[in-house]
Amino acid sequence: MIDKMTIWRGRVERIRLENTPRLAGYDQAALVRERDYQHAELSSLPERLDHVCERFSAAVRELTENHLARIGVHAELGPLTMADCIRLPLEAADLHKAQLIAALGS
Repeated sequence: MIDKMTIWRGRVERIRLENTPRLAGYDQAALVRERDYQHAELSSLPERLDHVCERFSAAVRELTENHLARIGVHAELGPLTMADCIRLPLEAADLHKAQLIAALGS
């Protein structure tokens, strides 16, 4: 979720500033391995997540209604509106929460 919120914030900012930007995909599993979250200090992760969520929220608060229809072209998903780029990472939160609960239980 830390990576997801960071990447989607960047996409929101690019769509706000650029005309129809290309939005690269990313390998979520590779980022997890690269950033070694498995060995991270567990107590630091909620604070990091809170920080990136606040930055995502701040980027969204800068938008006007006119920004919501702006388009970016995602490498895998195709054209996405700004509204899509806000909705998609938020919809994923429940899935990531369930994954975290499962990980804590094992």
